[in-house]
Amino acid sequence: MTPKNLPALLRLTKLLISRHDAEMAEIRQILAVTARQTAVNQEAIANLTASIHELQNLVADYIQPYSKQSNP
Repeated sequence: MTPKNLPALLRLTKLLISRHDAEMAEIRQILAVTARQTAVNQEAIANLTASIHELQNLVADYIQPYSKQSNP
């Protein structure tokens, strides 16, 4: 490497650092969106699970009188 190559190497290094920074910013943005979506999904799963348990209890309450009639 000669001193003549140093300015070109410096420009290339700065360009690559700039690209890296832009790519990292994009990755951080994707991670933030993913984290928000994961939180939304977890809340939806919790709500769905609670609804299923509620439905299970309603069905059990509904069929309980019929099961007593069939077992004298």
